[in-house]
Amino acid sequence: MNETMRAAVLKEYLSPLSIEEVPRPRVKGPNEVVVKIAGSGVCHTDVHVWRGEAEAVLDIKLPLILGHEPSGIVYEVGEGVPERLRPGTPVLVCASSFCGEEDEYTLTGDTQLCDKPEWPGLSWRQGAYAEYLHVPHYKYLIPASELDDLEAASLLTDAGVTAYRAVKKAADRVKPDDYVAIVGLGGVGLFALQLAKNYLHSNVIGVDVSDEKLDFAARIVKPGPQDHLINARKTSNLEDEILKATGGKGVKAVLDFVGLESEMEVYLRVLAKKGIYVVVGLGSPFGSQVPSLHLILGERSITGVLWGSCNDVRELSLLAKKGVVDYSSIVTARIRLDDVNEALEKLDRGEVLGRQVIVFK
Repeated sequence: MNETMRAAVLKEYLSPLSIEEVPRPRVKGPNEVVVKIAGSGVCHTDVHVWRGEAEAVLDIKLPLILGHEPSGIVYEVGEGVPERLRPGTPVLVCASSFCGEEDEYTLTGDTQLCDKPEWPGLSWRQGAYAEYLHVPHYKYLIPASELDDLEAASLLTDAGVTAYRAVKKAADRVKPDDYVAIVGLGGVGLFALQLAKNYLHSNVIGVDVSDEKLDFAARIVKPGPQDHLINARKTSNLEDEILKATGGKGVKAVLDFVGLESEMEVYLRVLAKKGIYVVVGLGSPFGSQVPSLHLILGERSITGVLWGSCNDVRELSLLAKKGVVDYSSIVTARIRLDDVNEALEKLDRGEVLGRQVIVFK
């Protein structure tokens, strides 16, 4: 049995990841699992870690193997792992749910909010830019045998589930035929666009600053007559254009995957009464521009989303099986581990449509 594996190791911020042979993780106790990675999504958060920008909020210790969006095959199991997760089983890994100890958030299912997260590829725990990943408990695995494209299904564990949680936050505010604005049409926004149309049955207004991304989004969601895709950089008055598109009603939800404070005021002004603004992107924090009177008079709400729970991943995988989301088409590049540095640099330069996935054959 091979005792080593290939992995991409971050040793120094802003330096290329080093492709190395490192010790392969082993099962050492009950309930543990080792997963052989099939697909590992390249996320913009990885760019923030690579650039050294995430230290303020994450307990990062170098050297670190990046990667927090994994799918794969159960390779080795410890005592107590149920038969449904026997070796050879395709799985999604709920990387957001790894927690150092139980607390009130893990007990209520909001594992991504636990006080002591041990997120692979983001904190001290080894990530999925590697051939194998150690999973501390089988409860963090979702069987995925009914998903047709296991490599691409890795996106469901981060990009997909983050969008799904944002959409769920808006679900009780949005009725069929209401309008939902999706701000930022990268990998996460593309999932949100599909979920708003196919899960909430709303009209969608997709906003980006790239015609290429807008055209790609149109191929993914096939907009109907009431849907609109807007280039915010090319319109003279974004607020007027959104209000015109909605017949003056405004939108019942804004799902913001960019989070630039300079633009938030515009989206708050087009938010209908009892609407909800869901902030996901980390472009900049809210400042003094939040119009409290506007929120109060219309009973509008602002909330945030951090990743998603393991139960969210399970629910999203069921929707994927039913075809509610097309996760495979969001993958625009399947790359080898050796090409990971080029993938990170392209993502940093804003040159990526959809999502890149590292694949292991």
